[in-house]
Amino acid sequence: MKTGPGAYDALQQRTLDGEIVWHYTSWQSAEGILRSNELWATDYRFLNDLSECLHALEIARGRFDVPFDYLNYRIDEILAEREKLEPAYVVSLSRAFDSLGQWRAYAQGSAGIALGFSKPALERLGALYGLQVLTCVYAEADKQEMFRDQHTRWTQFYEDGIRRAAAAQTDMQRHIIERPLRDVGGAAFQEFMHTLALRFKHPSFASEDEVRLASGFVGFSGEMGHCPWYPMPFGRRKRDATDITYYRMPLTSNPAQTLASVTQMTVEDIPHPLAGVLVGPTAGPEGAGRAKQLLSRQRPELEANVVIVSSRVPLRF
Repeated sequence: MKTGPGAYDALQQRTLDGEIVWHYTSWQSAEGILRSNELWATDYRFLNDLSECLHALEIARGRFDVPFDYLNYRIDEILAEREKLEPAYVVSLSRAFDSLGQWRAYAQGSAGIALGFSKPALERLGALYGLQVLTCVYAEADKQEMFRDQHTRWTQFYEDGIRRAAAAQTDMQRHIIERPLRDVGGAAFQEFMHTLALRFKHPSFASEDEVRLASGFVGFSGEMGHCPWYPMPFGRRKRDATDITYYRMPLTSNPAQTLASVTQMTVEDIPHPLAGVLVGPTAGPEGAGRAKQLLSRQRPELEANVVIVSSRVPLRF
């Protein structure tokens, strides 16, 4: 277990280098994460930003050309609430190190704790359990560019298919080429939801510098679809009177290894992603000691490799 001023600076640099992302939370939630050795991904439709489920759809509304009118129809149906938005599951993390805004918003009014996770390890675990690490996009210019790139790519795919079908020598060749073109709108919509809708956020939230560990939308196929051989373990918790479903993602490859061994598959070892612990600025002088005890009690096998430091945000206890 590493502590001290040098340890703080090292964690900050690793964060700036994009190696570590942070989950600001309460002591109770941090203990639950360590005890269960899981991250709980919340149903996308119940996140704090009530508009974010629809933000990307508002940007894209009415902007798809023929042959992608299907996307315009689906977007209009969702925005008009005639079609239900399917769930996706998200863990919110941040690239912001020792952030006052994050402390106040998510960590018991600055008295909580932040868990720092290795981004490369999370990416490997996510690939194993069917989630992907996505960096959120806030600037309108960046969103417009990403939208145009996707639209251009799908348009080129369709136009190229039409040319190849026209040049086909046999009916069988033409059928093989035309088959994916019949559902090009549906495929483009799936990719739009997976790769853009889950990343676009309103500029007002830019200070959060969010990174998401996200599943695909349930019922959609695509590159973010869940690994079919690993069952998605769900739980439920209450928020006020609402039951909210969450997905329990293990922080170790052991469950997947156990399951894979039944079918004689091999799953590589992935190091535990917890790399650092940052104690909130108003947690008091005993905060770092409390964090050490928490780690020792719940995950003693990680003690040698996890850095524990206190916040330097100058708030009174």
